[in-house]
Amino acid sequence: MESRKIFEEIKNSMGEFPPFFPEYRNQEFTNCYAHALGLHYPDQEKRFYSPGKLTALYNGSDIFDDVYFEELVSYNGIKEHEIDNIIKCIKRDCHLLGLHAFESEFSTPSSSHSYKILLYTYPVFNGWHFVRESTTYEGKKIWTHKLGWYEPIQEVKIPEGRMSFSIDHVYFHFKRCLEIFF
Repeated sequence: MESRKIFEEIKNSMGEFPPFFPEYRNQEFTNCYAHALGLHYPDQEKRFYSPGKLTALYNGSDIFDDVYFEELVSYNGIKEHEIDNIIKCIKRDCHLLGLHAFESEFSTPSSSHSYKILLYTYPVFNGWHFVRESTTYEGKKIWTHKLGWYEPIQEVKIPEGRMSFSIDHVYFHFKRCLEIFF
């Protein structure tokens, strides 16, 4: 399938805004980045859902061997200076999806036409992870995430006054907050 057509299928898979929890749509073969952006298109080969790859897909570049993408984000672990590049990739992906992403403060409440996503790193696996602000059907704001490609979406308890958290003794360290306007 042509890359632009795949991008359009991914874009058409977007969920409701604001994002709700629990979501009963199929979440198999999606990851934390897809969850953060409300994308439900299954990525069985695990190729599309990393910051910047949606932009590459839209532009028709070879997202599986994209030198430009490799320069932006290293797969050999995240270094502090790469966080800025990851944020740039997220902003580009959001723009192409019809969303607007701006850096925000964790403690500032989101508006009625936005939600927040938090970027974390976890040094044990040299990777990153996203947590999304979701809304329950009762209107309460909570933090949710999706570990891996097969796990269900779950609520995350971020300790009061601390932005980092742990799950099963794996520590996730807060890096940045983006507010996503829809």
